[in-house]
Amino acid sequence: KLLPEYSKAHYLMARIWEQEGNPEKATFHYNQSIVHFKENPKALYHLGKLQFQCNDDEDAEKNLRMSISLDPHNAEAQYFLAKILTKDEDSSLAKKHFYKALELNPEFAEAYYDLAFHSEKSGDINEAKIHFQKATDVEQNFAEAYFNLARLCTSPSEYEFAERNFETAIEIKEDFDECHYFFGKLLAKGERMTKDGTLLIEPQLERATSHFQKAIKFNPENYRSYYELGILLSEKEQFQDAYDCLHKSISINGNFA
Repeated sequence: KLLPEYSKAHYLMARIWEQEGNPEKATFHYNQSIVHFKENPKALYHLGKLQFQCNDDEDAEKNLRMSISLDPHNAEAQYFLAKILTKDEDSSLAKKHFYKALELNPEFAEAYYDLAFHSEKSGDINEAKIHFQKATDVEQNFAEAYFNLARLCTSPSEYEFAERNFETAIEIKEDFDECHYFFGKLLAKGERMTKDGTLLIEPQLERATSHFQKAIKFNPENYRSYYELGILLSEKEQFQDAYDCLHKSISINGNFA
């Protein structure tokens, strides 16, 4: 409070340096801004966010908490604190701040997305699906959210739903190699449930092959797609091609059992 205008000058310099991609100079000026005006929630937030992005979680958490204490209505500060807290053994700590961020900004697609991953990590798959779905509701071009929603739909009763979401993700992001890989696995397995509850097993091997090939096209290091493609080729008795794919998978990742 001694020289608040001087604090603002440092804050603006920090923002410029951050945008220029110089975290060291940005950090210096954020700190100087806070020295001259300690109750500066914006500077504390941006400093904490920058420290998080530079993997300095301890200082990031401290500054984000200070920022929130001064301005509890900053949804992004709540969100970045939640991301830090996902590493804590108590999963409820991160959830508290994810939910606060979403209460403040119900259109925060990234918060739904990261909360979904946190729910999955905590073992709550149904909750994770709900949050991935919310992310796609808010941001309709969120390819990663469609993909992860589909990835979690492993029950035969969810086959068509998973298929639609994989297709949507690929429409948005054609070169999404991991999506092609998981979609290929779904099609190769081919387990779906009819409306009367009958389990059908109808592998779509040609479609599966196409998606494994696309995964490899977009990422030649996708060793799991080489493996799955090798298995399909061996079932077609194309043994030399199958051997080549399996050998390529091992050459990329020698630890792939």
